[in-house]
Amino acid sequence: MEDKLVNKIFKGLIRFLIEVIVMTVLIVGINIFTNGMYLWGLPRMKKRIFIGIFTLILVALCEMAAFAAAPYSSNLDSLSSSSDNLDVLSQEQTILDMMAFSDEAQPYAAASLDFSKAQKQYIMNSVSFYDILSLSPSSAEAFVKDDYAWTVPLEETDENYEYAVVRKLEDGEFGSSVITTLDKTTSSVAYIFHPEMLDEELADYQVDSIITVAIGDINTHVVIANTTEGLLYIPFSDRPEFLDIINGKIYSGSDFLSILEVYIQTRDPSIASGGGSASASGHSWFLLSVSLLCTACILLIIYIKKYKFKQHL
Repeated sequence: MEDKLVNKIFKGLIRFLIEVIVMTVLIVGINIFTNGMYLWGLPRMKKRIFIGIFTLILVALCEMAAFAAAPYSSNLDSLSSSSDNLDVLSQEQTILDMMAFSDEAQPYAAASLDFSKAQKQYIMNSVSFYDILSLSPSSAEAFVKDDYAWTVPLEETDENYEYAVVRKLEDGEFGSSVITTLDKTTSSVAYIFHPEMLDEELADYQVDSIITVAIGDINTHVVIANTTEGLLYIPFSDRPEFLDIINGKIYSGSDFLSILEVYIQTRDPSIASGGGSASASGHSWFLLSVSLLCTACILLIIYIKKYKFKQHL
C-alpha cells in the first residue's frame, strides 16, 4: 500500500507541475497582450506574476493534497438510493424460500437478508459491448442500458458463492433467482463478495464513478471505472482462460477490445474486423480544461483590447 501511495503522490505532483507551467505561460501571455512587453526589472510586473503564480500554486497544492489523501471507496450503484429499492426488497422471502429449497441438508437460518451489498449490472452480450467499446467511449455511462439486474450476495463457503439475481421482467414485475457458483477461485461475482479487490486495484487512481456490465454469453462481469486517466476495465469471469484474461486485472480500452475481438472473430469473422482503437485518452479531461481556459483567455484579451480602443476614441 505504501508503494501505491507513493505512486499516487507522484502522479499528483506531475499533474501539479503541468498545471503550474501552463498557467504561468497563460498569465505572462495575457499580461504581454493586454499591457505590452514589460521590463523585468519593474516592480509592477514582478508583483503581478508573483501574485498569479502564488495563487495558482496554492490552488494546485490543495488539489494535489486532496487527490493524494482521499482513499478510493467503492461507489457502485447503490440499491438504497435507487427507485428499484422497494421492488428488490419485496423479493426477500422468495429468495429465502429458494435458498431453503436448494439446500435442504443445511437450510438457511437467517430470517432476513442483507441487501446493503447489492450491486447493479447492466446486461448485454459480447457483440453489443464490443460495438460500444469500439467507439472509444469517454465515459462509462456509454454502457448504461435499460436492461439491468441487481446481484445480492447471500452466502460464501470454502468452495463457492451463492447469490441472488433480481431483475425486472417483461411485464414490469420483478423476479428473482438464486445461483451457486461451481468454482469460487474463478467467479464473475467475486468482487461483489470482496469489494476490497477493487479498492486495491484502483488505489492508484482518482475514480469519479463506477458501473458494472454483465456480458451473458461469456459469463463475465466487467467493472468500468471513470478515472482522471480515462476508462479502466476490470473483468471477472467464470472462465477467464476462455478469454485469456486475468480476473481482477486492470485493462485499457484498446487491450480489452482486442481480447473481445479475438473471441468474436472465432464465432463470426464478419462481426469484428479491425475494430477501431478504444483507448480513451488518459488526459482528455486535462486537454479539455486547457482548451476551455485558452478560449476564455482569448475572449478576455479581445474584450480588453476593444475596451481600451474605445477609451482612446
